[in-house]
Amino acid sequence: MQVTKAKLVSLVLGLLYAGLVLFCAPPLVAIRFLLLLCFPLALIWFPEEIGSISGVVGHGWITGPSPSYLISFFGWFFLLAPVFVAFIIWLF
Repeated sequence: MQVTKAKLVSLVLGLLYAGLVLFCAPPLVAIRFLLLLCFPLALIWFPEEIGSISGVVGHGWITGPSPSYLISFFGWFFLLAPVFVAFIIWLF
């Protein structure tokens, strides 16, 4: 795994989220949020490996590989979604 700017930025943002949630939330909520935070970080850090998964997954089939840029995009989408939601709430 090569360290890139995107991986470092996502790590810093993830650590900021972790610090905020550990400071502001009850312990059970913090643990759930930290476990949920692993999902977008995995999409950003390992897009090629996740995109190459095919076969039977859950109740369906994945017939071919997914583009790594699309996997990474969704990782950033899920990682930045709380920032956008907080901004929209702040506006109204």
